[in-house]
Formats: sequence, structure tokens, C-alpha cells
Amino acid sequence: ADKLVVGVGSTVGTNSILTLDDDSVTVGDGAAADTKIVFDGNAQDFYIRLDDSADDFIIGLGSAVGTTPAISIDENQGVTFSKSVIGSTLTDTSNTGSITLDFQVRRG
Repeated sequence: ADKLVVGVGSTVGTNSILTLDDDSVTVGDGAAADTKIVFDGNAQDFYIRLDDSADDFIIGLGSAVGTTPAISIDENQGVTFSKSVIGSTLTDTSNTGSITLDFQVRRG
């Protein structure tokens, strides 16, 4: 097949860690195990992780996954931020009427 597979074990394709094919990159092998990518920085590390036991997708600080999560997305697509979320500001320069802010939760 037209794939590049990186894995562990003595049998090819049984414990794939990273798979690249025509149009996708897959991290993990679909087993009930956590999968993570650690970005090893000079002063600070960050990670992206799939917590398979809780079905959560987590982005966090440090290399010890799970100790300092910043953003978590659960299996129902609920998003949790561990700190406050700060939005950017917009200054209205039109001066032609009122502005209605819409903070309604929208689900796609």
C-alpha cells in the first residue's frame, strides 16, 4: 500500500504509532490507549493528547500529560478552559446607529 507506517513490535502494522497515506496522518493505532504529541521547547513544553479512557481531547502545558491542561474537549464536544478566555476587542468607527451584540450559543 502507499503508506508510511512508524510503529513498535516485531510484526509490521500491529502497533502503528504514526501512519501517513495519500491524504491523512493518523496518530495511534485505534486501540484503547492514550495518544499524545509533545512539543519539546527550550523553556517550556506543550502537549496535545487523546485521553482514551475518558474520551477527552486535551491541549496543555508541560511534558507530563494531564497535569496542566489548558483546553479539554469531551466526547459530547463540551469545551473546558482552565483559565479565563480573553477575546479581542473591536472599535466601531462607523458612528451610524447602534450595535447589537449576540452571545447566543450556536451548535453546528
